[in-house]
Amino acid sequence: MLSRFLLAAAALVSLMPVHAISAQSGSRRGVPHGRFRIPAAGTSVPMLPGMRPMVHVIINGHGPFRMLIETGSRISYLLPAQYTSTFSRDSARPTDLYRIGDATLTGITIHRNGRIGLPGVDGLLGLDALYDAQITLDFPRGALRLSRDTLPAANGRDVIRLGVSSLFWTVPMTLDTTMVDAIIDTQSALSVSTSNASAARLRLMTAPVAVGRARGPTIGNVIVRRTRLDGNARIGDAELERPLIDLLPLARHLPPRAFILGLQVLTSFAFTIDQRVGRARFARDNRVVGPPPPAYATGMSTTQRSDGTRVVLDVLESTASAEAGLTPGDVILRVDGRASSDMTDVEWVDAIGGRLPLQLRVRRNGTERDVLLTPRYLGF
Repeated sequence: MLSRFLLAAAALVSLMPVHAISAQSGSRRGVPHGRFRIPAAGTSVPMLPGMRPMVHVIINGHGPFRMLIETGSRISYLLPAQYTSTFSRDSARPTDLYRIGDATLTGITIHRNGRIGLPGVDGLLGLDALYDAQITLDFPRGALRLSRDTLPAANGRDVIRLGVSSLFWTVPMTLDTTMVDAIIDTQSALSVSTSNASAARLRLMTAPVAVGRARGPTIGNVIVRRTRLDGNARIGDAELERPLIDLLPLARHLPPRAFILGLQVLTSFAFTIDQRVGRARFARDNRVVGPPPPAYATGMSTTQRSDGTRVVLDVLESTASAEAGLTPGDVILRVDGRASSDMTDVEWVDAIGGRLPLQLRVRRNGTERDVLLTPRYLGF
């Protein structure tokens, strides 16, 4: 998994290198996957608070571990400390037992990885763990549902085909009049993201505006630009009105024309993926997703420390954060009198991405001061 810091939303964006191709079959030959035992009626577990889908998992009686559900990773991970404390032998084995609610999983070999990059997260469940069941991320209700049932045949409306690649799954999506296969990424904090070259195919409302930086080992430290589609998008028969489009150089192993479908879209649905039959479902009472509110940005990126406070990583020139005098390394202690460590990811993003001025309490080199930060309207 490649973790990148999205400055505009002050959140991590996760992508995997893929070579996307379309196929009607959900089969991925030669890719190991787990085996679920699920009650006949299925099982449902609450997703933990936060922007990203995360659930408690018990491993060999140890835990619970806070595990991200990651459609952008072929394999599953634990952080080194959790890995060492869980396995008394040298490494994990396919016979290890994973419990998610009333369901149990065997047959995967979990890996050790110290680069998940999110505080309070112990590991992630990748596509190997998610294969042998119908997996529903019901974002409106905050629940993960597991079922032995299979999705019905694709109807082009709520049930659509999955494209298949060596590492990733895609769904057909229309952006105005442009047809694309969009990579499903449950760890991307964006709406729809792509490269500058791919965006040339789209009709956009305005020229893209720099909102921050993204960084990662395969992309370096790059500027993120944001705009809005001058038209609507469609996934099956669901219509997304004028979605935001984020532009940045994609990971070097991604297809050059890749489009990434992130949480700003997925969280509008109860989203189901069934790798066994190569289908996905986008369930929603109202098939029209209204347009995102007017876009504002501060021009800074932050990361969250182990104590929950936010630290500024980068500040773009000529942005609201630069004018407020913020610099990399500043520790944001409070936002409008509230401790930043008490804010969930969603609350943080709503505050930083909103239109209202923010009174920040900032510590720099041991000295605290107050900073007034007014997010800037992007013009769309």
